[in-house]
Amino acid sequence: MANLRVDKITSTETFERTGSVQFDGNGDYLSLAVSSDFQFGSGDFTIECWALAFDEGTDDILGIYNTGSNRRTFALRKDQTESMQFLFSSNGSSGTSIDSADGIISLNTWHHYAVVRKDLEYTIYLDGKKVGSRYDSGAIYTNTNDGLRIGSSYNTDFDGHISNVRIIKGKALYTKNFKVPMKELEATPETVLLCCQSKTSAAAAKVSPNISGVNDGTIWSDALDVTNGGRLRHQDFGDGQTYSPSLIFDGDTSTDAEGPNGTNNNIIYDFENLLGKSIPVSSSIKIVIGGSDGRTLKVNGTTIGTNLGSAVQTITNQSALNKIEVVAESSSRSGRLADIKVDDVSLLLPVLPFGRNINASELSPGLLTDKVVDGGSSAIKGSVEFDGNGDYLSVPSSNNDFYFEDHKFTIECWTYTGLDTTSNHSLLAQWGSGTDRNIQFDYRGDASKVWRFYYRTSAASAELVNSTSVIEPNSWYHLAVVADGTNLKLFVNGVLEDTNAIAGDAQNSTVNLYIGSYQGTLQYYKGYISNLRIVKGTALYTGDFIPPTRELKKVPGTVLLCCQDPDNPLTEATGKTITPYGNLGDGSLGGELVTNNSVWTLAKGGSGATDWTVSNQGRSLAGTTVTSGYIRATYTVPKGDYLVSFRWTGGAFAAQSSAGYVVATDGTSTEFGSSDDGTYSVYMSDTTYVRFTGTSWNTAYTVDDISIKRIYKNNGASNFTPQVGDDRQITFEGVTKINTDAYFYLPTGDTASREATGNYNAGTRGLFGGTFNISFTRTNIIGYITIASTGNAIDFGDLSVIHVVTSSLSSRTRGLWAGGAGSDGSRTNTIDYVTITTTGNALDFGDLSYVNYYSQACSSSTRGIISGGSVASFTTTDNIDYITTASKGNANDFGNLNTSKDKSAGINSPTRGIFAGGQNNAERINSIEYITIATTGNGSDFGDLTKFRSFTKGVSSVIRGLIIGGQQNMPTNIIDYVTIATTGNAIDFGDITFTTSSETSAVSSLIRGVTGGGAYNNSLEYVQIPTTGNALDFGDLTVSGSNYNGGCSNGHGGLG
Repeated sequence: MANLRVDKITSTETFERTGSVQFDGNGDYLSLAVSSDFQFGSGDFTIECWALAFDEGTDDILGIYNTGSNRRTFALRKDQTESMQFLFSSNGSSGTSIDSADGIISLNTWHHYAVVRKDLEYTIYLDGKKVGSRYDSGAIYTNTNDGLRIGSSYNTDFDGHISNVRIIKGKALYTKNFKVPMKELEATPETVLLCCQSKTSAAAAKVSPNISGVNDGTIWSDALDVTNGGRLRHQDFGDGQTYSPSLIFDGDTSTDAEGPNGTNNNIIYDFENLLGKSIPVSSSIKIVIGGSDGRTLKVNGTTIGTNLGSAVQTITNQSALNKIEVVAESSSRSGRLADIKVDDVSLLLPVLPFGRNINASELSPGLLTDKVVDGGSSAIKGSVEFDGNGDYLSVPSSNNDFYFEDHKFTIECWTYTGLDTTSNHSLLAQWGSGTDRNIQFDYRGDASKVWRFYYRTSAASAELVNSTSVIEPNSWYHLAVVADGTNLKLFVNGVLEDTNAIAGDAQNSTVNLYIGSYQGTLQYYKGYISNLRIVKGTALYTGDFIPPTRELKKVPGTVLLCCQDPDNPLTEATGKTITPYGNLGDGSLGGELVTNNSVWTLAKGGSGATDWTVSNQGRSLAGTTVTSGYIRATYTVPKGDYLVSFRWTGGAFAAQSSAGYVVATDGTSTEFGSSDDGTYSVYMSDTTYVRFTGTSWNTAYTVDDISIKRIYKNNGASNFTPQVGDDRQITFEGVTKINTDAYFYLPTGDTASREATGNYNAGTRGLFGGTFNISFTRTNIIGYITIASTGNAIDFGDLSVIHVVTSSLSSRTRGLWAGGAGSDGSRTNTIDYVTITTTGNALDFGDLSYVNYYSQACSSSTRGIISGGSVASFTTTDNIDYITTASKGNANDFGNLNTSKDKSAGINSPTRGIFAGGQNNAERINSIEYITIATTGNGSDFGDLTKFRSFTKGVSSVIRGLIIGGQQNMPTNIIDYVTIATTGNAIDFGDITFTTSSETSAVSSLIRGVTGGGAYNNSLEYVQIPTTGNALDFGDLTVSGSNYNGGCSNGHGGLG
């Protein structure tokens, strides 16, 4: 096809990547510790966010405004008159407000809120327009007692969603009306808080206060502040300080310092209730009870001991921390939780969620209230930023992926150069020593100032290709190196600049491939790399070409595809594990580095443990003649941040990094005396080694339980990309030219043919497999339709065996049918599959873990979930299985439903699966529950359908799920819908025109749902999922009187 150059579009722009936090208005909020970051004084600041409110009345979006204790600071709210209001105080006891006009805030609608102070002039903006202002010369009250809350301000709680909270201290970002941000907010140099952006974690924050070190989520004693109504507060910020633990109970009934469920002589601290989840434990729980003896300690309902004093209680048989109970055995006893430590927990801090119904959500600004805008937006979304000072990524050499034995490959990427003009900078290299060399791509900082690619063969020297363009710094370039079996070619921005013949045989290097460095130690790259792809066996470009204006995809032969994710620099499309170095990382804690953590002795004449260098102040310890100095054991690591833990016995000692002595995470001093022997953990920043030093040369020290784990900073991923293509939804008829200066490329032709795999999914197929026909005969027939058109179904092939009332699911390429009733009516666990874009009979995939029929299913692009079903007459199960759709094999256990059920509707987004309605044994239900597809676990409550019903079917887009038809006492034709990313009850959508809509089947693309069959009816009807309304006629199924079909498609909402 030819290329049509379209110069501008008018389109729908949405927040594609960002998420939000859902609050229920009844005790839900996010809490941050007290911080000077929110003490604005008389300086400039900016507070902004997106918010969607569900209910009328006053809702506090965020703030520190404790009216009950006369500690008013500031608060942003939706006032009871549906107006925007900002409150602030100069003395803590009285407040001043800035108010917009009444009625400008619409419920169930996203609004952008911004508050700015510039030179003592306050201005409030709603959706980018100034709606109020006030001059006030007073400094805002400094509150040293209360932390910032989001979803509350210590007064009224917020009911709805909040997204992209950003607070900037010292700068007024907006000084006049502005176009509201339509991309996920990023941190500026003055940003002190940036959160409520994740689709999966309510507590995740890109920028948050009070962190001077790295926090792995360990809970310490002072994390538990149960005064003032049982608040949970985290105060271990890795800053080397200690904090006073809180009083838990006493024998005086006139005081009330207990926890949320405590009395005057006990504390019941229920994490599962407060946080909505338990705290995972990978090692142990350590608890100290302060005060005298006479207390009983229970953890997770298990009694740990009675009449306990202040000794450390170590619990190692619990995989999670759900509840702690401390009970005074006499009313005269007093006590406290003096120290609690849970090793290696995954709780995200320091932004803590409170309340049971606070959830991260996919719902985000723009999805409910689309805005029509002009202009282009790059279709390339992500890149990785390299700082030129130690940043690089390492990719293991495996499966001969980078061995180009036929001299055919394509290496390409976009790169933004921030290079100096005097040094060489390596874009990528797999280049060891001697003959262990393969490829190297770098910028030459010598007089040539060119891009140069080396390809080492068995010939005496490497083949070279050099660019001829003038390389301008701070500019985006598309680079491509292509080997076609005979010649090596270098393209810059799609233009061929150099060719060189290839001689000799290919080299199979065994060293890692380094991105952003040469050998991981030299020529660090400075700039951005986006969409780096290596394709083996194919020369993609043979002559000049237009550089890609879309995110690169995994085409056949792709062995590396990375630097595409704006949120994670380690994402790689072919399944390779990328290891970051320098300041790159995804915020995770790396794996264990120590190969020998068993007991070993550090002593004169000893050698210590494997991989450790033992010395006496740098001198050998061999022999027994050493008479002075310090005994040391040193473990060499790549420069970075590390979490180190160990147990030391034998006397005085110190722990050191390459920067000097370190402080233990509990605030213990840097040099430990002989009375300090015990277990410790420490943070080491920018270190090249871990060192333990015994301060006496003549002592044998015992070292045990050593752990060294790399802390990967959440850094490097970027949304800075070349501004090419356009990622937004485009609506126009045929060949259209629109005037502007922002360019993207589309193939010519009508909308339907262009969108065969795009947003409109014109090429998306729906398959219907296995059915009862009008003669009550079970069949294994499969029929298919093209969803974007209308018309009758066409024969596809047959299932491998007869099984009806199956659950069906699909990836982008495969359709699968699982379980069901066989030809004799008996239950089965068979799983069949077909390739959706072809025709032909189904093949065996594997088996479910249990036999059933009437189960329900959902799927993402990689994983299928099968839940519930009937396992005996009027007996349902709560089992959930999962399969990896690309790999044949048996299903694995996923978890359990809240309620055992069958005959439910399954719907899905790319991350969430929902099961709606159905029957619990013989009783119809209206409950809806959801699971996170990528993570095993049990179902969670979502809400309720409008009616109790079973035999329902579901269709879904990325955003919305429809639950169609079903049976109450009689078949019903109602359609409900839910917004998948939220929770809540279903809403009426419309009706199917035929009333025999029980026992139907359904398939969908991203915008259209098709339902058909049921109660011996072969009619097909369709609805437009983003709208509401009644179904329209589509055509007929291949089998007359079809019911109990299993439907699947290669374009439903779970595929993105």
